[in-house]
Order: sequence, then structure tokens, then C-alpha cells
Amino acid sequence: MYYRGAAPIHTVSSYLANVDEELCIGCGTCAEKCPMETIELEDSIAIVNEDRCIGCGVCAHHCPEEAMHLKRIGPRHVLIPPKRIETE
Repeated sequence: MYYRGAAPIHTVSSYLANVDEELCIGCGTCAEKCPMETIELEDSIAIVNEDRCIGCGVCAHHCPEEAMHLKRIGPRHVLIPPKRIETE
């Protein structure tokens, strides 16, 4: 429903994706796998948009260089509005 523009994502998370810039090679695997589309590459380094990160760990699980980790933070609410519905 989120990807079709019908419902927002709302969750409570205690984790946030964190990049070790010294280990990151800029392969883009984390950005490709992130279900919330919160990671972008900038100067061949992964950058996490903390407002969109739900702390699911998919990026850390798939990182071939083990440069992505989850850091524990206090509970926080994450609300991500749906994408706009495209009309023809």
C-alpha cells in the first residue's frame, strides 16, 4: 500500500542505520536493498536519511564490506508519508 501511494509507514524504532565511512566502498548494495529508500550514495559513501530510517537492518545484513551497522538509540516514532499517486 505504501508503494502504491495509499498508506503512510508509521513505526516505533530503537535502531538507526550507521555507516562506517572507512569501510564503505560505495557499492550501493545498501541503497538498493533498503525497503524505505532512505540510503543514497554521495562521493562513493552511503548516506542515511535518519528521518526515513526505520532501523530494520536490511542494509547491514546485505553490506558485503560490513560497513553498515545498526546503532541503538532511544525509542522514536518514524512517520513516512506515502509516495504521490501517479495519474495518467
